[in-house]
Amino acid sequence: MEILIALSVFAAVSAGMLALIQGVTANATATQARLAKVAGQSLMPEWQLSQAVALRANRMSSIGWVERTLSGLDFAKGLDLQIIRAGWQMRVSEFLATCGLTGGVLFMLGALLLGHLAIGALLAAFGIYIPYFLLRRAAKRRKAKIERQLVEMLVMMSSALQAGFSLLQAVDQAARQLPEPIAGELRQFMRDTQVGSSVEEAVIELGRRIGSYDLDIVVTAVLVQRNVGGNLSEILDNVAHTIRERDRIKGEIQTLIAEQKMTGMVISLIPVVIGVIFFLINRAYMTLLFTEPMGRVMLVGAVVLEVCGALMIRKIINIEV
Repeated sequence: MEILIALSVFAAVSAGMLALIQGVTANATATQARLAKVAGQSLMPEWQLSQAVALRANRMSSIGWVERTLSGLDFAKGLDLQIIRAGWQMRVSEFLATCGLTGGVLFMLGALLLGHLAIGALLAAFGIYIPYFLLRRAAKRRKAKIERQLVEMLVMMSSALQAGFSLLQAVDQAARQLPEPIAGELRQFMRDTQVGSSVEEAVIELGRRIGSYDLDIVVTAVLVQRNVGGNLSEILDNVAHTIRERDRIKGEIQTLIAEQKMTGMVISLIPVVIGVIFFLINRAYMTLLFTEPMGRVMLVGAVVLEVCGALMIRKIINIEV
């Protein structure tokens, strides 16, 4: 009964914190929406407002003192960039609150249900890491999706330039016709140029937001063309050809190392499988690894060496193109 009461109190407090964060964020978002509409009347067409309304205005929190605290921390700035790359409509403070809530929930489960503070602390650390893991995974998937759309974007922009459009008009046409997520990034690029940024600054910011090596090639090409001149349409065609060749080489490399990946996986699983088999055959023999001090040291050493070996194999077969 005490455990249920504690869990109920914790759930109520968590729900209250989430409601408070959501309420403050909703007020700030409504204010930003009104400002975006006012600015949009003179700065951008209606189709671009969906991106502008969702802007976080480079703020890490809707609460003043939290914003001032986070804005001075380097890790908060890096986390903010990671959230942007993942495409999540969330502030840094909201993400940190989510990490704290997941960690607190798992700590309560470990400490109250299992009755052990050490287990609760381990579960809390795991719970804090879960949102960050999901964030990195979302950012990686979004970047991969954008990279798959780059060639189509470059071809479309090159065709528009050959037809006599300017660079901004070509980007505008690509943003209208391409799907998300690259269309949203191009709309953000257009908005940056319309609120006062130069094309060079907007291009650099585009590359920083996405963090893709392929897009960095495009950014470098555009910057060089803006500084020294040249046929931008031809340059974009050459960049698209370069990206296609890199993708082709990546595919060939993945085909060649597929066997090595499988070998590394099998080698990593062999000790685990053998340990399970021995445990089923002679449980008393394997129990010594968990009950005796030397056995626990050997078990920890085996796990560390296993992880090091798996990381070394992964490093060897990870070939950059």
